[in-house]
Amino acid sequence: MNKMKVLLLTAVGSVVASSPVMAAIDVSAEATAFQTDFTAAAATIGSAFLAAGFAGIVWKWARGMLFS
Repeated sequence: MNKMKVLLLTAVGSVVASSPVMAAIDVSAEATAFQTDFTAAAATIGSAFLAAGFAGIVWKWARGMLFS
């Protein structure tokens, strides 16, 4: 049992200690596209919220003018 534990720990240690050998992946184009799309979507959503807020203010003002 002790020998098996030492073998297992050695195997796990060698896997953890070995440095990964992978090619570098360039994701700058995808990140830029995501940032551009996100900025456009955020601007659209922000404009919609502002328009809804102004519409609510105008509706409240018009209702007050018409029914008072």
